[in-house]
Order: sequence, then C-alpha cells, then structure tokens
Amino acid sequence: EQCQAAGLETPVTQRQCNMDTCPSFQWVIAGEWESCSAACGTGIQSRTVLCVSRPSGAVVSPKACPVSSRPTSLQRCNTNPCNTSHWRTDDWSRCSELCGDGLRRRNVSCVLGTETMSDQQCTAAPKPTTSEACMLGPCEKMSWRVGDWSQCSAACGDGSMERQVICWSSVNGVVDSAQCQSLGSPP
Repeated sequence: EQCQAAGLETPVTQRQCNMDTCPSFQWVIAGEWESCSAACGTGIQSRTVLCVSRPSGAVVSPKACPVSSRPTSLQRCNTNPCNTSHWRTDDWSRCSELCGDGLRRRNVSCVLGTETMSDQQCTAAPKPTTSEACMLGPCEKMSWRVGDWSQCSAACGDGSMERQVICWSSVNGVVDSAQCQSLGSPP
C-alpha cells in the first residue's frame, strides 16, 4: 500500500510461458498395403504405421503413442486355396517283417487345397511311391553244426565214437547250445 501511495506499480508476480500448443501423439497409416507374399494358400501383407507428434507431424518413437489404438500393420491375404493340385504323402507304415526282407507302405493322395482329387488331376509331378522294401535286420536262424564221427574207441566190444556239435546262429555265430534246444537233437 505504501508503494502504491508513492505511485509505484506492483511488480508482476505471474506471466505466461510456453505458449505453443502441447504436442499430442497419434498413429498414422503411412502407406497402402504391400503386395501379398503368396498368390494363394494364405500370404501376409504389411503396411507402414508411424507414431507422429501433432501438430508438427514429426515422426517419433512408437513408445510415445498408445499401444491400444495402434492400427494393424500385418494381415493375412489371399486365403483362397491354390488352384494347383499336388501329391500329399502320409507317413510310412512299419516294416511288414521284424527281420529280413519286408515291405512298408504309405498313402499318397492328389489334393487341391483340402479336397482330395483323382490321381489324374496331379499331372505336374510323378506320383510318389506307395510302397518300398525295408529290412530291420537279418533274421537269426539257429542250426546245429556237427563234425565227423571220430574212430571207435574199441576194435570190438563196447566202444564209443565222438563228434563235435555246436549251436550256430546266423547272426552271432557259435552260441550256447541251450539256444538250439527247440530244434531237437542234432542229426
């Protein structure tokens, strides 16, 4: 009051600053969808999505824009089935034999998308084989192997002759004679 009475104005205690509009950030789609990555059978296409500052329009870090409102930048395209038929092969079956020569099989189908067609519709490539030879290992065959009889131990009376007898495996060679018991006595 004394200052006012002396004719002095009250100094300014507040003033405006940073008069520019506060920036806001928003997502902007910066281009059209790119061409699809596949002509059929489902591809992917992309477009550029940027985070920009308003009102300047400057591109800023995507972290500045809200994730929840981000437009999609990838989408599926050309989800229609391809119009070319091809061979679909199933897995091979087990070998028909546990040992020795056997055969394994598989199904081979001509397909167009998810639909099974006649074999005549798949002319672009030869039909894969539906069976092939297989062998899990040689079959083990057991047999008695016998040597020649020795000379008789006596010229007359009670004599005896001996010979060597072994049990033979086609896989392992000489084995314990117990493994040949199912064959009966050697000849």
